[in-house]
Amino acid sequence: MRLRNYLYDAGLRPAASFDIPLIAVGNLAAGGTGKTPMTEYLIRLLLPHTKPAVLSRGYGRKTRGLLFASPEAEPADLGDEPLQIYKKFQVPVAVCEDRVYAIPHILRLHAGVGAIILDDAFQHRRLKAGLYVLLTDYARLFYHDYLLPAGRLRERREGARRAQVVVVTKCPEHLAEAEMEKIKKAIGRYTPAPVFFSYLKYGDPTPLHGTAAVPAGKIAVVTGIAYPETLLKWARERFDVVRHFHFPDHYVYTAADLNKLKRYLEQQNGQVSILTTEKDAVKLSSLNGAAGLPIFVLPVQIDFLKNGKEFDNLVLNYALGPVK
Repeated sequence: MRLRNYLYDAGLRPAASFDIPLIAVGNLAAGGTGKTPMTEYLIRLLLPHTKPAVLSRGYGRKTRGLLFASPEAEPADLGDEPLQIYKKFQVPVAVCEDRVYAIPHILRLHAGVGAIILDDAFQHRRLKAGLYVLLTDYARLFYHDYLLPAGRLRERREGARRAQVVVVTKCPEHLAEAEMEKIKKAIGRYTPAPVFFSYLKYGDPTPLHGTAAVPAGKIAVVTGIAYPETLLKWARERFDVVRHFHFPDHYVYTAADLNKLKRYLEQQNGQVSILTTEKDAVKLSSLNGAAGLPIFVLPVQIDFLKNGKEFDNLVLNYALGPVK
């Protein structure tokens, strides 16, 4: 990876660029740092001004090549997160291993696209974005981490210098100013990019099917995400969490998994509801029989602890040009 980055940095390997704003969202580490909530934040930010599209590799899909999201698409076609984004926003969403190949097709098939958000593209050096948003999890800051397999880093910490902006994600809502300054100083050893701090803001649980009431009392949490600790902390502060069904990140649920959940709920005599993530709900909803279960989906967004307007302006000035 170090040699590869050197070849691109020195111009010895070519990187394609396009005459359209490209915003790359990514991280240095393997695992969840909140890329999907950040991608959704950027969509909400851009939508009033221009038509954004999303381009992803489509991690975990069973297909290959370039595919576009459609109302008929299944999680196995696109991957769970691209399908989640399409269902929520109805913006153009494409998946492709070769993003340089995909971009001209997006622009040809979707007139009016004014910016493309590249999901998990920090290491995709064949394509040169204009704005790199580097995410690092507050609980697993990249400057404390090590390269795989000793740690979780995909590349050396010095890769952070490619970022135009760094966002520390999943922060406590009341992070002290002194702690922020300490983190900024540590990150500043690797990149001069401005550093922002964000947290996960959960909404009210909504039924996966039907119009059942908001869950109350006992809850079984079902997650197939990399690091569910923040969600579990939120749930335990509000509900009596009696069990956590913890599946691997991007887990593909089967009929057997659904039957296991059914049997568990039957044993609880209707006293327990299921709480799950938006990403997991996309896959659970595609299984026959899920409609009959008391499954509630927990929506999540990111928000900034401070200087959120400054982050917004940085993105909009790049995507739309300086505000006059």
